[in-house]
Amino acid sequence: MPRLTALLVLAALALAALGAYDVMRGDPDLATAAEPPPAPAAPPAPALDLATAHTPVGTVVTSGGKTLYRFDKDTAKPSKSACTGQCATNWPPLLEDGKPKLTGVEPGLVGIAVRPDGSRQVTLGGWPLYRYSGDKAPAEVRGEGMAGGAWHAVGVNGKPAAATKPKPRGGS
Repeated sequence: MPRLTALLVLAALALAALGAYDVMRGDPDLATAAEPPPAPAAPPAPALDLATAHTPVGTVVTSGGKTLYRFDKDTAKPSKSACTGQCATNWPPLLEDGKPKLTGVEPGLVGIAVRPDGSRQVTLGGWPLYRYSGDKAPAEVRGEGMAGGAWHAVGVNGKPAAATKPKPRGGS
């Protein structure tokens, strides 16, 4: 019996020396000195921004510098997306990421549509917004007129930018 008591005392002293157990209170949560400090928090995701850029089709709305598009098969009233599956792979929807920062875009025109998968897609003038996977550089408009003219770079009012582009004046 004395041997067992000595062994238990030795084990308790070893644990106390390592800081893994508060022998006096019997509380392992009080021994925090041996725990590493918490890892720093990950940096916040960049906020969603909507701005404008001048392109060959007129002034378009951009997010992160990339042109945004609307799809003629969607509806604006009510806002509803018809682009799912492979379509959404080629034309990634612009999803809500908190309140967007707006530059040159009327706040009252910006809204949200709930997609079939439950995600929340940003709208402009009721039209769901998308990026085009083929646009690589800022303000590119490679998606303009794709799919038989069903895709349009979106202007600041939610309408196709090409439709709102000022027409050149004729001479004479």
